[in-house]
Amino acid sequence: MAVTDGVRVPGIDVSHYQGTVNWAKVKAAGIRFAYIKATQGADFRDPQLSANVAGATAQAIPFGLYHVFVANAGLVQISNWLKAKAAFPSQLPAWLDIEPGALTEETVGDALAFLGECFEKTDCVYCSPSTAQGLLNDPVFQTYPLAIAHYTDAPSPNTVLWTSWEFWQHSASGIVDGISRPVDLDWFNGDSLPLKV
Repeated sequence: MAVTDGVRVPGIDVSHYQGTVNWAKVKAAGIRFAYIKATQGADFRDPQLSANVAGATAQAIPFGLYHVFVANAGLVQISNWLKAKAAFPSQLPAWLDIEPGALTEETVGDALAFLGECFEKTDCVYCSPSTAQGLLNDPVFQTYPLAIAHYTDAPSPNTVLWTSWEFWQHSASGIVDGISRPVDLDWFNGDSLPLKV
């Protein structure tokens, strides 16, 4: 249930960059959900994917998976993502991670096709405000919920073309017990997570 009255659920997103995570300590630190990097491009599977999924599951921390879109990989990357998604069923909507510079005018169509082929309408487009402003102006993108990466002291992020946000990555340098390196900090915009049933 998304709300706008300031009720927010704290979470993190992780990849192999965080190394080995002590998920028991992460849970004790108050983290209520996690996004775990699954794949990138046509053939990269995050080497910590299995360990992170196992750790979050053991601590009953709901998790979602994300794929980092690589424009020059085109639709070949569909297989990579779908294999990981099938191998590691998640409780939260997936994210399609579109990093700054990942798209060109010529490859926006591939990103739209990837979304249509691999993502449900409850899954999210993850991007920064600058990426959204630059190349995500096709209205099809806005039919998916927004996971916005915006590091600001403002009380809410710049959602650009979206009218609201579902997840907000509000820091890229968080400190969380159980993780030895800086970690992305997220909010869910609501009082209860959008768990799959």
